[in-house]
Amino acid sequence: MASLRETLQQDFEAWRQERDVVEKEMNRLITSILSGAKEDRDIRRAQFQALIERREAAARKVLPPLDLAKRLKAEAQGFAGSPGA
Repeated sequence: MASLRETLQQDFEAWRQERDVVEKEMNRLITSILSGAKEDRDIRRAQFQALIERREAAARKVLPPLDLAKRLKAEAQGFAGSPGA
């Protein structure tokens, strides 16, 4: 069974790989948007928007849910306020 640290590292690596793929495709689209017919540029803009959404979805997967983040923060504050801390 993977530890929390290993799981987080795997999640982060998966996000990094997804981000790299998306950014390469974004760069390709940016250079191709500059040329071509208006219809082609419109299609590329829509593809670019989809890539932005894909990149944001990948980032959301790696970030902890808000309730987990709040719970971890509360636990950390509890440890800091405990006797002997």
